[in-house]
Formats: sequence, structure tokens, C-alpha cells
Amino acid sequence: MKVFIAGGIGIAPFLGLLNARGSEHLRADLHYFVNTADEAFLSGTAAEIVPIRSVDDRELGEPGPVTRQVQETYFAAVR
Repeated sequence: MKVFIAGGIGIAPFLGLLNARGSEHLRADLHYFVNTADEAFLSGTAAEIVPIRSVDDRELGEPGPVTRQVQETYFAAVR
């Protein structure tokens, strides 16, 4: 499974989590990412990991397996 990542200040820890899972990840421009992703999430200090369910008129729906696995791994690491 390929994971597209829109870069940001706090992306390094999530790259490590994806590497640990053996996921192939590519950095992509945000417009491309939003229009082609099967699932997406935001990350931040206060928000931790939050699934993106829709962008403009495009529905992404419920969190997918990658989002759930990253959440579980992240929460296990910080708690």
C-alpha cells in the first residue's frame, strides 16, 4: 500500500511509524493528495491524529485501516 504524505513541521515521527509498518510512502503536493487519497488524517500536538472525513465536496468517509493503525501505534507509544 502506498501512503501519500503532505509534509509539515511534525511529520518526522509519522514517517518513523510508517517505516516500522513497512509502508511505502511518498511525499505529495496537498492538492494531489486530497484528490487521490482513499483516506487521510491530520496530525498535530493538540489533535494527535484525526481522520479527515471530507474535503470540500469530496467524502473520504470513515477512518481507513492505515489511519487506524497509525492511531493505535501512536497512542501506544505516547501513553
